[in-house]
Amino acid sequence: MSDHSSHGDSDGPGTNFHAPLSHSIPKLKPFGTAKNCARCGKKFSLIRPKYHCKNCGNVVCHRCSENRVELLKFGYLNGPTRVCDLCCQALRISSMSRNELCVLPVKTLREFIAAFDLPSKNIIEKNDIIDIIMLHRPMPDRNE
Repeated sequence: MSDHSSHGDSDGPGTNFHAPLSHSIPKLKPFGTAKNCARCGKKFSLIRPKYHCKNCGNVVCHRCSENRVELLKFGYLNGPTRVCDLCCQALRISSMSRNELCVLPVKTLREFIAAFDLPSKNIIEKNDIIDIIMLHRPMPDRNE
C-alpha cells in the first residue's frame, strides 16, 4: 500500500494524508487551509461545513462523511466517530470474510485494489481479486 502523504498540500478530490487502512493515527489536515472537500471537490461554505475524517485526516463535507465507525485503534473510545465515505468502504471491505467478499460486485473489488495500489496485473477471475485483498489486509490490533 502506498502512503499518499506527499499529496498533503492539495485540496482536490482523492487527496489522502493517510492510507485509510493504516494502523497509525492520522495527521488531521488543518481546517484553515482546506477550501474544498477532499472527496467531492465542492467548496466549503456555511451550508457545506467542514469535518475531519478521523481515519485518514482529510477535511470533507457532511455529504461525503455521513458514516460513523468504531476507531478503537486510534483511541476514539466514546463510540463511533465520523469517517469519509472512502474510508468507511475501505474499513468495511478490509474486515470482510472471504464469503462476504464473494458477494460484492467485481467492480467494487477492483476499485478497492486500485485505491490501495494492490497488485492487479493479469488478474481476471473474481477469486484472484479476493485473494489479493485477503493477502494485503492489515493485521488487526489486539484491542480491535
